[in-house]
Amino acid sequence: NLYYVRWEHRSSKWTIAADIMAIGEPGAAAECVAGDDTNDGATKATPWRTVAAAFGHWPKLAPGGAIRFCRGGVFSLGKAGKNLANSACSAASPCVVADYVAPWTVVNLERPLLTQSISAPAFGFNNGSGPENQGVVVKNLRLQSTAEKGQAFFLYGGIDHVLIDNVAMDGWYIGVQLAGGTGLNDHITLRNSEITNAIRHGFLGGGNHLLIEGNTFTANGS
Repeated sequence: NLYYVRWEHRSSKWTIAADIMAIGEPGAAAECVAGDDTNDGATKATPWRTVAAAFGHWPKLAPGGAIRFCRGGVFSLGKAGKNLANSACSAASPCVVADYVAPWTVVNLERPLLTQSISAPAFGFNNGSGPENQGVVVKNLRLQSTAEKGQAFFLYGGIDHVLIDNVAMDGWYIGVQLAGGTGLNDHITLRNSEITNAIRHGFLGGGNHLLIEGNTFTANGS
């Protein structure tokens, strides 16, 4: 499966620490054309509009399936990503959340911006007491919290083989948290990402085969 989501709404300007350059745009790019949740989400011409519609299909993704957000778009998270689980994903065929370039784009637009205004994670991958979940790639996104609560990524209960690549996280309570619960989170990679203005921690937790490389941490912690 490959699903597409296109622009939801305009948002305040993305800002990060004052001592490094701001990135992004005042809101959804002027070129963006809204998707529609009555679409099938299966092509760039028929994208969904909201995160809720997209993440509602996360449990249905086949191995190697993907959900992609339009570059230049701005999307509200709410509770849509609080508990994402799919036992079909695997280390060999991970499920993917990433970006795509809309067919009408004529300039290089910024990474999609997913915003949070409540106390809930952007991505909550939780094994809990259900079947084992492993094999996730999240890349080429910007995640911003105006609530200053929750985590950009919350991994709980032994979810393994997760790659976070080229993701900007700003204003969260914790940028990335690896929580214990029913087991360690192993084979986690955080690469080429920026974590700024986290209220408590840019990164919290540990596990086996943990790789953190090529990242920037700025103005995190109280």
